[in-house]
Amino acid sequence: MKFSQSLFFGLIFLCFFTACRKTPPQLPANKNMDNNNNEVAALVELNEKMALKEDSLLQEYVKNLSGTFVKSPIGIWYFIENRTHGTALNNSDSCFISFQMFSLDGKLLGEKSHEKIIIGKKQIPVGLEEGLRLLHKGENAVFVVPWYLAYGMKGLTPDVPPYTSLVYKVKLEK
Repeated sequence: MKFSQSLFFGLIFLCFFTACRKTPPQLPANKNMDNNNNEVAALVELNEKMALKEDSLLQEYVKNLSGTFVKSPIGIWYFIENRTHGTALNNSDSCFISFQMFSLDGKLLGEKSHEKIIIGKKQIPVGLEEGLRLLHKGENAVFVVPWYLAYGMKGLTPDVPPYTSLVYKVKLEK
């Protein structure tokens, strides 16, 4: 009787520990990892080429604008029209901005906008938010934002077509 009880508890113990082990996920037989990596590498290379081409076009574009434009580390061009000694923006700060958005040929896209935003919450395009981080409260600026930091390859229906670089005229309210 003791042997059968030991055997019974031993089997339960063995089943308990082997049942909790997860099997590693497996790739489907029709997926080839080398082919997938080549496709990803090709797409990355294509995106890099498109970004470099856009950057060179924007560099030529800002040469023809009034004001001395500077390129930020992430790739937007900016000119601060009036410097103030206001407070700089940090993550989670809320602020009021007013802005107009233009295409590179000067066409107004949408209406003038007044918005309350929170920095870091991705409420506006990445390029515009990064530009705001360069400002102090009360300053006006012009940002030239490449399409890949604006609305990308999807655009913003119906105002902004895909692959459209934008010019923002922005005021960071006090």
